[in-house]
Amino acid sequence: MRTLELTRAQARRGLTRLHFGEKTGVLETARRLHSVQYDPLNVVGRNPDLVLQSRVCGYTPEKLYRELYQKHALVEGFDKMLCLFPAEDFPYFARTRRSTARAYRENPDVAQMEARLLEEIRARGPLCSDDVASETRVRWPWGETSAARAGLESLWMAGRLVLDHREGARRYYDLAERHIAPEILNAPEPNPTDEMYFRWQVMRRAESIGLLREASGDAFLGVDGFKAAERTHTFEGLLEEGKLLRVVIDGKRYLIPSAFEAHFIKETPPPRGVRILAPLDNLLWDRRMISEIFGFDYRWEVYVPREKRKYGYYVLPVMDGDRFIARFEPEAFRGGKLKIRAWWWEDGVKPAPALLRRVDACLVKFCAYLGAEGYEEFPL
Repeated sequence: MRTLELTRAQARRGLTRLHFGEKTGVLETARRLHSVQYDPLNVVGRNPDLVLQSRVCGYTPEKLYRELYQKHALVEGFDKMLCLFPAEDFPYFARTRRSTARAYRENPDVAQMEARLLEEIRARGPLCSDDVASETRVRWPWGETSAARAGLESLWMAGRLVLDHREGARRYYDLAERHIAPEILNAPEPNPTDEMYFRWQVMRRAESIGLLREASGDAFLGVDGFKAAERTHTFEGLLEEGKLLRVVIDGKRYLIPSAFEAHFIKETPPPRGVRILAPLDNLLWDRRMISEIFGFDYRWEVYVPREKRKYGYYVLPVMDGDRFIARFEPEAFRGGKLKIRAWWWEDGVKPAPALLRRVDACLVKFCAYLGAEGYEEFPL
């Protein structure tokens, strides 16, 4: 079993190449990342928009809408929390859907509503909860709601429905068979055993992030039953087969997909330019790893009480090449100019004129993605 020694600088360059070195379209980027985490908060776009704008040239939210709700090449489902992933991956999440269905479908009022909802959608087409009369209220994990809404969400989590489209916060559901090809929808589960499923998920997360700590962590959120014994067994099996490669950085052990080795041992410079990252960017899925490799400590503070926040409500990381240089808090964009509430440089970063020009170029591109009329000047 081979071990690769890397420096932190090599690790930073490798991760930057993997995430930002190849400019492709929305669908190709989503396939390369495997899953893109979804969050409904929209301050300067939702999390998938922010992930994609940092990787896709000329990205606009309409490009994602087309792949997600018109072509249905991407679907929404649960992987690492709620995510967008390629439709061809639908069969791999059969066990997630079974687990979710067991947790959410125990209420008899919800089960009774499901049969009615399937009939109405089959007859009327895509529906939201407001389209279905329902006086029955049920207890649901996030509070009391109508049986219609609970039934739609339950059928979606079970894979009977997909999201046809969204209108603001409102979700419209349709039958899965209308949007997912039969050979995908009816395919047998590719990983019928726990061991096969864990191996698939470890490789998927390793390829999505690029570098994993050889330990537990947030990188494995959403992988049910993946406890210490299963984790060790899975890591060792993939290392023995050569699918994963162990790397040692400053005495600490990490894992990379063996196919990624060339990205980490190249001595050429990483992709240049300043870029703004999403708060739930794939690169940030293991924040302890980011702290160890990049020296960047990041916490998304939207759910932290105001008085306990270190920075702000919705703060985005800023990279220059292969280093994190700053973070900033934008005001919610609803038209006009982008306003920046606060900007914090990282310790040791000197905002020289050349760097400020790169930051300006990045913000100009970010405004183009938003459809903003530029950004209001602020002190840097």
